[in-house]
Amino acid sequence: MMIDYENAETIYRRFFQSIGTYQCVNNGFRKWRFHCPVHQDDKASALAWLGDDGRIIIGCPVCDTRHHPEVRLAIISQLGLKVSDLMPKEKKWDEKGNLEPTSAWNYRDENGRILYRSARFDLPDGKKRFELQAWNGREFVRGAKGVRRVLYNLPAIVRASKSKTIWLVEGEKKADIMGEVGLVATAVATGSAAPWEPQFTESIRGRPVAIMPDNDGPSKHFAERVAGILMCDGGFDRLAVVPLCGLPAKGDIWDLIRSCKDSEMTKEEISQIIQNALDGSPFRWRRV
Repeated sequence: MMIDYENAETIYRRFFQSIGTYQCVNNGFRKWRFHCPVHQDDKASALAWLGDDGRIIIGCPVCDTRHHPEVRLAIISQLGLKVSDLMPKEKKWDEKGNLEPTSAWNYRDENGRILYRSARFDLPDGKKRFELQAWNGREFVRGAKGVRRVLYNLPAIVRASKSKTIWLVEGEKKADIMGEVGLVATAVATGSAAPWEPQFTESIRGRPVAIMPDNDGPSKHFAERVAGILMCDGGFDRLAVVPLCGLPAKGDIWDLIRSCKDSEMTKEEISQIIQNALDGSPFRWRRV
């Protein structure tokens, strides 16, 4: 297998090309200074440095991004970037020269048996593509026609107590990072365009459900559509749609949690931020 990694210098170069003038603070520790775009900054007080996992971390002591992770997201957005732009890129090829998935998420039945996976490909032209791949007992094969569709993270839903809130988000990556802070989260393969299947409803019926959309139109429409289906089907004692206020356009829960982690918040602190969003939602706990 050949792996083509972008090294740290390339990551930095791409980052600083996007923000213009910068000046070195301490090259030995790989910290760099630039002008913060969210406050009047004549001293170039914002900092960028390389994390242990190869990503670029941004902070501004004047804006106190340590305690206000949403400001870090605003800085990134004002720079014309997304959080994913600060992550190291990795492309893989198999022995036949075919591009392998950049990421893949397994969908399992109640007993943990793999049914299929959702695979993401970062293409050489910079675009991305998603596809479903069925598991035939030996390998993943393209397409999942005829394969039983399930919610992502179904075994965790089954194991969770009936009183624990099930979070529905757009995308498996977001469900995974919510799991890292102690929440039970799920998603539907192929995102906001995916149909909502009757068996999805049965998997979460009788549980508290909170739907958290991304900060964009298609995701919010998906949240409203699914909430409407669940309300009509009934059997949900508590149901909520939880928009995340203060995020930049197209921001999402992955961005927020990643920013909180960069601020060295504990998982309990992060979980409380999300709980506060639920408690403050104007669309929460509708009884159906």
